[in-house]
Amino acid sequence: MRIISGLRLTIALCLCNSAFAQNWIPHSAAGLVHPNFSTIGGITYAVISATMPDSCYRIAGIGPVVKEGNDFSQDFKYEIPDPQGQFSCQENIVTQLSTEVLGNLPPGDYTFSIKSYGDTVQTLTFSVSAPSKTIFNYSFEEGRFRLHFDGVFPVRYEIQISSDLKTWTRLTETQGGALFPPSDPGVIIDETASTENCRFYRVQVLTP
Repeated sequence: MRIISGLRLTIALCLCNSAFAQNWIPHSAAGLVHPNFSTIGGITYAVISATMPDSCYRIAGIGPVVKEGNDFSQDFKYEIPDPQGQFSCQENIVTQLSTEVLGNLPPGDYTFSIKSYGDTVQTLTFSVSAPSKTIFNYSFEEGRFRLHFDGVFPVRYEIQISSDLKTWTRLTETQGGALFPPSDPGVIIDETASTENCRFYRVQVLTP
């Protein structure tokens, strides 16, 4: 069993205040969590939306992504007000989005199970194809190396350089969907590329 270090961004879309409740009790996440899978630049991501249909739902906790062989899982703990208490449900919808980095997966078929308090409530399948040989687009003009690669927001990436494929140093850090520099979105410029006869580049996914 291996725990995947992911990156979570919360976006809440709501229309009114949460429910007033003295006590909350566990509730299943069945039908409330929806993952989407994509592979970009050889890295597979899961963008997961967790929905609360009204203000009588809340998320008490989200566990890490766990990998066992070709099977992934993540546990979502929902809560609702205790029926014995005093509460008022408002008609709102709240969606919490998270981006999980599943990693550099070999081509093949995989499963992703949604769990709730340890019980599997939904299992989805997804496939990973062989990555394209072309991950970067680049150009070299007047001693300046221009590099572009696709990333996923809000994941952060570190661009590293090497002259021998053994020792790597940091060139810059950037965020998927908002690549450096801001004046030229999607392009990274290496001003010192012409100082070496040969230079290699690689991108490392940064996790919290």
